Amino acid sequence: MQTEIKKLEPTNIEIYSTVEWEEFLPYYEKALNDIAEITEVKGFRLGKAPKEIVEKQVGKEKVFHQAIEKIVQEQYKITMEKNDFEPIDKPLVEILKFAPQNPLQFKIKIQILPHFDLPDYTEIVKQIPIVASDVSEQEIAHTLQWIQQSRSQMEETTQGAQKGNWVEIEYQSPQIANNKVWADSFILGQGKMLAGFEEMLEGMKEGEQKSFTLSVPADYPYVALAGKNADFQVKMKAVKLLHLPELNDDFARQLGRFENLSALKENIKEGLQMEKDIQSRQQWQTEILQAIAKKIDLFLPQSLLTAEKERILADWKKECEKLKMDWNDYLSGQQKTEQDIEKEAAEKAAQQISHYLILRAIAKKENITVSQQEIEQEINNILSRYPQVSPQDIDEIAVKEILLNNKVLKFLENIYHSA
Repeated sequence: MQTEIKKLEPTNIEIYSTVEWEEFLPYYEKALNDIAEITEVKGFRLGKAPKEIVEKQVGKEKVFHQAIEKIVQEQYKITMEKNDFEPIDKPLVEILKFAPQNPLQFKIKIQILPHFDLPDYTEIVKQIPIVASDVSEQEIAHTLQWIQQSRSQMEETTQGAQKGNWVEIEYQSPQIANNKVWADSFILGQGKMLAGFEEMLEGMKEGEQKSFTLSVPADYPYVALAGKNADFQVKMKAVKLLHLPELNDDFARQLGRFENLSALKENIKEGLQMEKDIQSRQQWQTEILQAIAKKIDLFLPQSLLTAEKERILADWKKECEKLKMDWNDYLSGQQKTEQDIEKEAAEKAAQQISHYLILRAIAKKENITVSQQEIEQEINNILSRYPQVSPQDIDEIAVKEILLNNKVLKFLENIYHSA
């Protein structure tokens, strides 16, 4: 067999193969044998009919087709493995020439993952520090306050709302989402609403309504409102007094395994520190991959970019749905067009695919792998954490990729710590 590989671009190739008639014949015989095993012929037991009779019954065209299919599959596999090609999608096969007693010629068109040379990533890893961040007393106090408030008792009141009361409201503004009515509830003074909004609620009683106008700061994240005035209409649905439990050793013991308040605070500190450490490592991992990417001449296949961009856009739209926000309202609020958002998604897609390919290349170079046992264990962990998830809903390939990425990132982190 003769094979020639043509590169149309860095990730698109065509495989041209020629199979001489003498090379083709064994495949024809094998195809005929396979067909004979499953073809019923009158007067013979299944699989026992003479090959000549089977050939006449099914027709040579069917045998030729099966033989060609076998040759193409075999040649495709050999070429991909020999050249270390990794396909992105299904191959497109075209039979260029075939006639009995003559050579078979065919073409396979396939898109593959790009090949690139990795820089010295061990040196890059050593040069970028993991920036640690300590937990402050203020952060511990804030978390402790949240726990205290979550275990408070509420009492309805007819008095006007004051800071520290639990309030339930409905509000709307013609400048926000076409005057859509929003429902919210929070501790007055801690709702993190627009500056001045919560102060306007003070003194309002259950059932009362109020209209007011606020000046919106120029740096407000909702771009459509930034630097402008917003008109609000608010209805107070409920005002409740909060009876907070006293922060003492008894309070800590009621939460479970804590001997006293100091032990609770220490546990809070450890939890917050763990979160900060995770954030620091994630930031470091992103910086490492970005630094490596800058030293690589990497061609990203358009098919991968398009698929990832569409996935990112779908995720963003789902987030809007969770927030009960119309997608078009979100776009207008950010003063962005669909094209602007698509451009942002495309940029994010390019970064994520680059990082994925870099991690994959390092895994291959360092012989980092994921076993089937590890995959199954992780799937079991997911099912135990999320009982509502069905095993059929879990993408095993995605699980494998996540585990592999984590292994590579851990490998890089070990290099950093050993430097």
